[in-house]
Amino acid sequence: MFDYSRRRLAYWFTLSMGSILILFAFTIYNRQVKEQMRELDTRIYAQTKKIASLTSYQQQEQSWQIDTENVSLQNRETLPLESKIIYILWYDSQKRLLEFIGNCPQQQSLVTPGWQTLEYSCNLNGTTRQRNLRKLTLPLKYDKSLVGYLQVAVSLEPLQDSLARLRLFLSLGVPMTLGFTGIVGWILGGLAMLPARRSYEQLQRFTADASHELRAPIAAILSNAQVGLLAPIEDNIQPHQRLENIVTQSKSMSALITNLLFLARHEGKLNPQDIAKTDIVELLNSLAKKYETLALEKGLKFNLNVPAKSQTICGDRDLL
Repeated sequence: MFDYSRRRLAYWFTLSMGSILILFAFTIYNRQVKEQMRELDTRIYAQTKKIASLTSYQQQEQSWQIDTENVSLQNRETLPLESKIIYILWYDSQKRLLEFIGNCPQQQSLVTPGWQTLEYSCNLNGTTRQRNLRKLTLPLKYDKSLVGYLQVAVSLEPLQDSLARLRLFLSLGVPMTLGFTGIVGWILGGLAMLPARRSYEQLQRFTADASHELRAPIAAILSNAQVGLLAPIEDNIQPHQRLENIVTQSKSMSALITNLLFLARHEGKLNPQDIAKTDIVELLNSLAKKYETLALEKGLKFNLNVPAKSQTICGDRDLL
């Protein structure tokens, strides 16, 4: 019974804590994705602005010519070393491709100012691979006139590798933490069930003590009643004494039941100040008188050896 309740407590504790843990891990992962994307976008924007500043413009007839001589893929100090620029594209104001550096995509995407995340097919050692790119399209202006557009595309592989490591850490860490939470829940469940277990064991002890302690008074009552029935009808003194013994034993049994109930309901140690002092010699003499008659009736010899002087102890007279 207690093991089942303990398992249920551990199960619900693990379930609740596991739900919180999974929600926390999901929140951490989403936050990391947003922060790393924001950081990457900031660096791409700074690099794009730098490339735009290195670009020269020359007006010929009614169009602008773009000079990219000072621009190279090696000039990317503002980007982290693991970030790879795939290509740089220049468009005129009519969104026609003028120049490019790097691997120019086979299919031109729409020239729309702002951010885009797209897939890019590249050929590495004869193998075609799909790569995710982060692309920024920036309008180029000269003397407040639109000259063209600049596109810079950066590989998302470093970001994806970082997020993959984070997912691996969470996929291993969350189950391990759930297992540890289950162990803690089992321990806490045992501690929570400890008072109930103690109360149950105390009730069991009370039942055993009650059955044992009530056996002697009931036997005494039965013996006195049977002897009273066997006494001659003319003898009025003997039945009266038997009835007095029955009343005495009944009172003793009632007090015993009350005391056993008190012990069963009481938890912990008794307060020493609440325990009265009892003369153990007087108590033993009174008990000897009670059972001396029963011993004589059964032909037994009853001997009592107690000190002549009174001996005081701390204890309830009815509970001893």
